[in-house]
Amino acid sequence: MHKRLLLAFAISCATLPVLSDELRPPALVTTAPTIGTCAGTTTNGTITASNGPASFDITIGTGTITNSCSVVLPATAKWWNCTATNQAAPTATVYITKQSVWSATGATFVNYTDVGASTSPWLASQVLSVSCFPH
Repeated sequence: MHKRLLLAFAISCATLPVLSDELRPPALVTTAPTIGTCAGTTTNGTITASNGPASFDITIGTGTITNSCSVVLPATAKWWNCTATNQAAPTATVYITKQSVWSATGATFVNYTDVGASTSPWLASQVLSVSCFPH
């Protein structure tokens, strides 16, 4: 009885479709990102709490801070799609952080004011929580 069930199972499994490369999910990327340039900072920002590109924190540097920060990510086929959230409470000058440059090897983030089109420096040592996924 068991041999018949195993044979029936083996035959039914043999007829399952094989996933093509287009349908197969991409491999999980676990290489940790590195900080590119947090422009204008006296001490450059740092990557902390990294779980690969899927989830990491950027701590903004100190000194004279500007409004952009880039990260270097593992090479991907097209570009990196990232979301960054400032862990500090929003203010009129530190309102929302968005990705401004998309590339196959990294991303750049910019801080915007509550006006939307205007940019403003982050405050020293602020923490951005970032998630990136290859496109």
